[in-house]
Amino acid sequence: MVLAAKDTFQLAYVAKNLHSAADYFVKRLGVGPFFQIAFEDLEVVYRNKPVRMNAKIAWGYRGLVEYELIESDFPHYQDFRSGRDIALHHAMKASETFDADLAAYQAMGCEAIFELPATCMRYMDTLYPLGHYTELVNYSYNLAHNRKILERKEAMWKASVNWDGENPLRPAEFVPFGT
Repeated sequence: MVLAAKDTFQLAYVAKNLHSAADYFVKRLGVGPFFQIAFEDLEVVYRNKPVRMNAKIAWGYRGLVEYELIESDFPHYQDFRSGRDIALHHAMKASETFDADLAAYQAMGCEAIFELPATCMRYMDTLYPLGHYTELVNYSYNLAHNRKILERKEAMWKASVNWDGENPLRPAEFVPFGT
């Protein structure tokens, strides 16, 4: 199977502890294996202001759904968890018409609150009415680069097919976004 941008779907959760969250998703939901990477001093734009953050992020699959787990000291994620160990933070929408989709969200009153400058990605504030944010990712931006991302996602997905449950949280040998 070759993943196309329109086929990608992700549910992302913020977690108090990434290892505990991965254990829960593996044992209770059959997701995995997870591929983890740590980011230190990552430059992001939050509410139109450049800031830096640290995060551990892990990705795993069950079927064609990608699960992203985020553990971070960044106040946005901490506040969103609101005392819970794990909370649904966002659903990802892969867009091949990014500018039009961005304008449509903004016309509905959903502003971009978070941006990763190294990519063409935004968290759109869809908290009301959805109860979570929407990550809008531009898959028509830098097509060669995005083919690499899809190849990396496909490699993670393939690892989940017929997975035997061994080594549930692995270091990522690659970054599924960025260069």
